Amino acid sequence: MIDVQDVCKSYGKLRAVDQVSFSLSSQRVTGLLGPNGAGKTTLMRLLTGYLYPDAGVVLIDGIDIAVHPAQARAKIGYVPENAPLYPELTPYELLEFVLAARARSAAALGQSTIRKQTGRRLLRRHGQREHIESVIEKVGISEVKSRTIGSLSRGYKQRVAVGAALIASPQVLVLDEPTSALDPNQTHEMRQLIRELGHDATVLVSSHVLSEIEAVCSDAVILHRGRVVGRGDIASLRRELSAGIGERIRVAFDPEYNDDILVALRSTPGIAELEPELNTGALLVRLQPNAEGPQVLFDFAAKQGLKLKRLEPLEGGLEEVFRVLTAEEVLP
Repeated sequence: MIDVQDVCKSYGKLRAVDQVSFSLSSQRVTGLLGPNGAGKTTLMRLLTGYLYPDAGVVLIDGIDIAVHPAQARAKIGYVPENAPLYPELTPYELLEFVLAARARSAAALGQSTIRKQTGRRLLRRHGQREHIESVIEKVGISEVKSRTIGSLSRGYKQRVAVGAALIASPQVLVLDEPTSALDPNQTHEMRQLIRELGHDATVLVSSHVLSEIEAVCSDAVILHRGRVVGRGDIASLRRELSAGIGERIRVAFDPEYNDDILVALRSTPGIAELEPELNTGALLVRLQPNAEGPQVLFDFAAKQGLKLKRLEPLEGGLEEVFRVLTAEEVLP
């Protein structure tokens, strides 16, 4: 549904996006991750047609957004961070306005495009009111649909913005920091909504909150200094990371470790990293990639006269994947 091919974008001498390539499939929720200055915002603007690439191609459902921007944008719903809304309108009035604007845009594209787009088709088949009410229900703003947007909480405003992006039933939905400044309850509700939206559309979520991406996304694209340093489903990224930098294991000894044991274990061949786990009496150990798995720890325990109380292989979380892939040494 989204195909990015060797895309570059510069601001003067600064290369904000550098030969970025990836593809996003339909009905998947993908997280776009990167540290500050990685190029996330620029890339999202390229994907939504607000900027055009200096080189490379962005295809939305096979349509080059630089060559046919109106046709490509008709397939996209975009919610920027701090999305602008008309505070004097009610949510219903805003969705009514956006639907009418999208219908006129579809009409301008010609009859063949109208058949594929939501605008007039919805107005003709189901009626405008029924469609607006269905979107209002989907994003959970029924209780406030008649209040002015300016009087709503931040969480409800975010939902209104998502509703405006959904009103034309886009095939692609792009969300920039969708839970920014929401309280825990609002964050939980927004995450649930994003997961549901992924059943019907290709969803791209940009966030610097790793737990956010891990909670709602099945896939991730990780940027660093304008380049893609990791992409794929999150489970595969974890496995690849473990294979490349060594297995992580939680281990506990009997008797418990002391300073002498820590010194000895750190100097043991095959041990890459070691840190005590707070309040558990266990140690978090990373083995070197070429180490012979847990056998290193079995041999160490036997040599030191210790018993192994716990030996638990660990799968790296997205935070660890992010930390490793955005480290300076991974850059070409």
